[in-house]
Amino acid sequence: MSKSFQVKALAKSLLFQVFCSLSLGILLAPFLSNVTASFFYSVSCTIKDILVFFLPVVIFSYLVSSLIFYEKDATRIVGCVFLGVLLSIFMALGYAYGVGRFFLQDFVTAHSPVAVHSSENVQTLWPFPFQSFSTDRAMLFSLLFAFWINALQSSFLTRFRTSHYNKMDSASVPGNMLKGLFSLGLFAHPSHLAALKQSISKMKDVSEKALLALFIPIIPLYVFGFILKISKESLPGAFLKEFSHVFMLSFVAFIPFIMLAYFVAARFKGRTAGTFFKNMLPPIVTAFSTMSSVATLPLTLQAVEKNIPKSESFTRLVIPATVNVHAIGDIINIALSGLALSLMFGLGFPSFQAYALFAFYTAIAQFSCVSIPGGGIIVMTGILQKYLGLNAEAVSLLTSIYFLMEPFLTAANVTYTCPFVILLKRVLRIRS
Repeated sequence: MSKSFQVKALAKSLLFQVFCSLSLGILLAPFLSNVTASFFYSVSCTIKDILVFFLPVVIFSYLVSSLIFYEKDATRIVGCVFLGVLLSIFMALGYAYGVGRFFLQDFVTAHSPVAVHSSENVQTLWPFPFQSFSTDRAMLFSLLFAFWINALQSSFLTRFRTSHYNKMDSASVPGNMLKGLFSLGLFAHPSHLAALKQSISKMKDVSEKALLALFIPIIPLYVFGFILKISKESLPGAFLKEFSHVFMLSFVAFIPFIMLAYFVAARFKGRTAGTFFKNMLPPIVTAFSTMSSVATLPLTLQAVEKNIPKSESFTRLVIPATVNVHAIGDIINIALSGLALSLMFGLGFPSFQAYALFAFYTAIAQFSCVSIPGGGIIVMTGILQKYLGLNAEAVSLLTSIYFLMEPFLTAANVTYTCPFVILLKRVLRIRS
């Protein structure tokens, strides 16, 4: 591979671009006027506001698609898979809360570096004219919608609708559509339900393409505006130093959680656990370099099938279905980072009740995560603000730094896939 090709590949790397944006924001801040800094900050805020405004559409399309596209004969297994994913997510969130409770106080100073202000004051130059729909309401509506669509596909209601339309000699398409609409689908023609599912799937594809084409390329600009504001108003070096401790804590926190899962999956046999992990090394390395669990999917399937032979059908159902939603690395990191920022911004450590609400919506949010770089944090912005009390500035900081941690988080997500599939298969008592 030529040096020029390597340089071009590095320049196109999102990780490298985000790192450059952070560095430039810190280095250029002393030389830029308040008006210039305010302009770039306003651009970043507008990007964030547009993303948040359209986020309910993204959440709806992804969350509903993830819950309704399975065939009837797989309903029981798929239901158990999603229950297993939810249990795993809640375990990870509970683990993060415990780690935060016992260790974060030692990693985060009593005073917040980001609260040390200078005489500079960077403000937005223009407001965003539209009010966004709340993220949690979008999630709850999507869940109810998906559960109702699944109920309409139950054997009883399917036979009911089939019998109803078989008795009719003919029926107009507009009449069937109105009948299905006003009966909330109870009298919907089967072809219309199928068309609805296809439309939601297309909505998901359009949402993903829009994010990839419009949001991902401008992430460096998005990061630059926020780090510029922090650099003008506070001490970014002190903040990044403090937050590096949180990053190290979250990275170290992955290890016992994942190791325990491997040991349990191996029935506490060290050699077997080591073999499981060794077979997973190719997808782990690929996940780190690509920052995409989806891109790593073929290698992940091969590695897990090597660890549990003669289980291809189960493996090929579970892993593709959970590749986006079961992001244990993201969950532990975002939870710990949110708790750390709560301390750094003087909000204190949240109560168990407040964290339980945060955990509930975080678990739901995983089913609407988009398969793009930063997808884990994109759907979490509103939840972090509402249930951990973080302000927009704190969430923007976390969003900016998140992209630098993406390789490690994706590798952790893929690493955890193997023991999860093994344990789920064992619990469901599915024979090889």
